[in-house]
Amino acid sequence: MDEELMFAQLLEKAEQKVVLGQELINDLDNFNEISGVAKVQRNINQEIKFLRKVIKNSTLKLNHIQCSNLTHYEFLVKILKLQKDIVHVDCGFTVNYRENPLRVDIVCENGLKWIKAIARNSKSLIDAARGEAGYGARSIVDQAREFAQAAVENLCMFKRPKVVFYFSHNIESDLAEDLIKEGIEIASLEQPPDSADASDLSNVSTLNLDVTTLLAYISNVCNGSCYWKFQEPILTEQAEKERDTPLKPILDKLFTGKIDRLKIIY
Repeated sequence: MDEELMFAQLLEKAEQKVVLGQELINDLDNFNEISGVAKVQRNINQEIKFLRKVIKNSTLKLNHIQCSNLTHYEFLVKILKLQKDIVHVDCGFTVNYRENPLRVDIVCENGLKWIKAIARNSKSLIDAARGEAGYGARSIVDQAREFAQAAVENLCMFKRPKVVFYFSHNIESDLAEDLIKEGIEIASLEQPPDSADASDLSNVSTLNLDVTTLLAYISNVCNGSCYWKFQEPILTEQAEKERDTPLKPILDKLFTGKIDRLKIIY
């Protein structure tokens, strides 16, 4: 009786996965003009077919659900919906020391941003980083080095693409620091539990600003010229982004109470 109950519960979870897979395929129809999306849809369909097969012949096991790639694809689609100017999904880039291309989950911002989707829990990532995963498994830090090197070798518009690792769960600070040292930016769909309240930032007395931020602050585009028509495509793109999300008000708020120091530089 217990075995029958367990199988019934597994069956319910498997059927939920099948429904999820179909929903993901439907969601991706909204991105069907983007290179690589059709391939991802085919991969999802293969996952659905496999689950239906083991359901039909009553060979369904817990491992079939836990190891389903649908978890990864669900996370991938969530990230995809947040991006702008997407040019490719599941894109391969050549790297000198690799026999096979390095797969990048999402290439967006007209090629200037690479995203790797990581739908693994924090413990498994830490175990892999410490070498406690299975034989031959590469740690997330090893993968970070590969992505950083690949970005250097595959410039876009003469720039190194920004590499972002998206995590489905918050990760430990030590691991985050290791990734940042490799030149990787970190993002998550979860709100960090210890994140500082936005109001706390107003109490910060010192700002460390890079030259790019200061140039943006005093640029013509951010000071009323975003409606001009530019001959250079990159300036046109920057002007469009400035119209959509003006940068000056954001920086003005950040600089409140610190503007006297900035006048010395200005």
